[in-house]
Amino acid sequence: VPILPPLLATFTVMQWGGEWGIHTLAVGLVSGYFLQSVMLAWTLSRRGFVLSPIFRAPSQQTRQAFRQFLPLALAAGLMGSLTLVDSAMATCLGPGRVATLNYGHKLVGLAVGIPALSLSQAIFPCFARLVAAGDWQQLKHTLASYSRATLLATIPLTVFLIVLARPIVGF
Repeated sequence: VPILPPLLATFTVMQWGGEWGIHTLAVGLVSGYFLQSVMLAWTLSRRGFVLSPIFRAPSQQTRQAFRQFLPLALAAGLMGSLTLVDSAMATCLGPGRVATLNYGHKLVGLAVGIPALSLSQAIFPCFARLVAAGDWQQLKHTLASYSRATLLATIPLTVFLIVLARPIVGF
């Protein structure tokens, strides 16, 4: 089923691309996603899943999670808007600056994202086990140890990226 959107988009572009122009891709993708949704809904309903939402009063734990979620969502929105501000500033610097900025973001995202993802996959089960056991002292110690190790590993990486920023982006 996940192959339907790109498959339908490719088909529509090949079939009607000359007539409809750029709109062909949009029609193909929207049609593919619609067909994918219909097929998934049909499969789920055949397996006994209820597709209409059922609203219940939230539990105390759910209300607590939402209270903690709101500040995080606002912070994520603020951090996400920084990309827009960076791009707007880069457009004032001349042609090619937005592309340079985007390539720089991708390089840093790769250098930081892979180790962060690997570390989180390794450490979260340990944290979950400590929380479930209620061993708060060991959790605090483990968090402090991994925070120090992460800081010590990222400082040289950051210095490396700062020193080689111009040659890397120029490449």
